[in-house]
Amino acid sequence: MAFLTDEKLLIVGAGGMIGSNMVQSALMLGLTPNICLYDIFEPGVHGVADEMAHCGFPGANITWTTNPEEAFTGAKYIVSSGGAPRKEGMTREDLLKGNCQIAAEFGDFIKKYCPDVKHVVVIFNPAPFKRNETVDLRLEIPAEWKADSFEILDENDNVIKYQVLTTNKANAQIIQNPNDTANVLHTQQYYVAAEVYDIPAMGYKTFKVRPLYNVRATTPVTLVKTTNVMENEFLKVSFNHNGTFNVVDKETGKEFKNLGYFKDSGEIGNPWQHVAPECDETFTTLGEQANVTLLRHGEFETTFKITMRWELPEKRAFDEKSRSEHKLPNDIESLVTLRKGAKFVEIETTINGKPDTTGFSLTGYFMDTIYNEHDIIPNKNC
Repeated sequence: MAFLTDEKLLIVGAGGMIGSNMVQSALMLGLTPNICLYDIFEPGVHGVADEMAHCGFPGANITWTTNPEEAFTGAKYIVSSGGAPRKEGMTREDLLKGNCQIAAEFGDFIKKYCPDVKHVVVIFNPAPFKRNETVDLRLEIPAEWKADSFEILDENDNVIKYQVLTTNKANAQIIQNPNDTANVLHTQQYYVAAEVYDIPAMGYKTFKVRPLYNVRATTPVTLVKTTNVMENEFLKVSFNHNGTFNVVDKETGKEFKNLGYFKDSGEIGNPWQHVAPECDETFTTLGEQANVTLLRHGEFETTFKITMRWELPEKRAFDEKSRSEHKLPNDIESLVTLRKGAKFVEIETTINGKPDTTGFSLTGYFMDTIYNEHDIIPNKNC
């Protein structure tokens, strides 16, 4: 089999289906017989190498490694599909930070082990689709503008609609000039929700901010429809006195009731084994009274705040058959947000000052059981 070159081709992120397809494509196109597979996931990259060996490509010299020095040294061509997918509980910011770190590490390996590489192709896209959605931005508006307001524009000077979420008092930014002198830029800080379109898959678009003067006040548009109810094109969310909420899917008409409650049961096991007390009690917040307040609202994003104090047994009883009678209060705060155009509701919960951010889709958020009548379910055997 004739090849275009015999120089080393490195496939980064080769421990999966994409890596397998890239190796097969390179060999079938006759690019080079010398291909090294690199991935931090040893079972995956080892499996792809075995798969290629079974394919029987004539003249192919396929190696694999989890050692970056071994992988990158001597490589003349590199194709990378390395990237981390979004996992449960991760925010978009978490995903971006993780993949930026992977990209920076990838560049360091090239610089250190194969600085004379001829060609590098990076395929870096954990989100395989372009996106249209409402995003939160932090803007530093120069105080020297003395503007009544500002507008956001894309690269084609199309005006981007936005909603001011919060503003902070005057701020100061230290600006380092090329001549190594520092200036102070006085700014007003704005947090806004902006409606953006056609953001490329794992790509970016550039926007600019321009001052506005002599701006007339307009009647604000809001997602709040009535007391304790918010609604966009797809969902209607209403809040109950116990802190739960109901969601109506406007496309299907189906309603999901009593979402977002908390459930607590006993535990006498250890980190490796779950063991429930013999006379366990399960508590829920369905019988509690919550405070529901409107935190912020507008055309693109609306957030309600739910707070409650929930008393739970302090620990297991001395006999380890039940939970202690003494109870301690737990302060729970949840921020429930609905954005324009979103088919899901976002929740950010803090319990006793410890945050836990969860975004869930309407079709993926269901409780095992809805307790409509009791907020304490005793074990009838005790």
